[in-house]
Amino acid sequence: MRFLEGHKAVAPASLRLAKVPYSGAAEYYAYDALGNVRVGMASTGARTTTLAYRPFGVGAYGSEPQYAYTGEYRESAPNLVYLHSRWYDPTIGRFLSPDDRLGRLTEPQSQNRYAYVSNSPTGKTDPSGMCELICPGRRSGSPYG
Repeated sequence: MRFLEGHKAVAPASLRLAKVPYSGAAEYYAYDALGNVRVGMASTGARTTTLAYRPFGVGAYGSEPQYAYTGEYRESAPNLVYLHSRWYDPTIGRFLSPDDRLGRLTEPQSQNRYAYVSNSPTGKTDPSGMCELICPGRRSGSPYG
């Protein structure tokens, strides 16, 4: 279990399943294929929060928790997501610092060192901030799977 400010989080396999405050009721999370928090639930199973995201991670509706888009830590004041090695701004769909890797000559989109997942956020994710991953059930570059 990880201990966060004012509560502990139940987080097997790097997904936060629940937030358990030291005083008060637990909140449970349900994720989609990209690892986005989509539903928050009370211990009774009642839905407390419903979230939706635009392609690069800007919240479409719902009050985003501290861990939301791709399940990663979100700093609410400047609306930045921390991806373990770099800060990502979902408003512009770019990292704030360049990637250490130069990209592949056969994939021109990968040569933009500030781009998030080679500009294909509906089928890929970048949990480390350094290397994009194709999500299960999705073809590379296809938003439709």
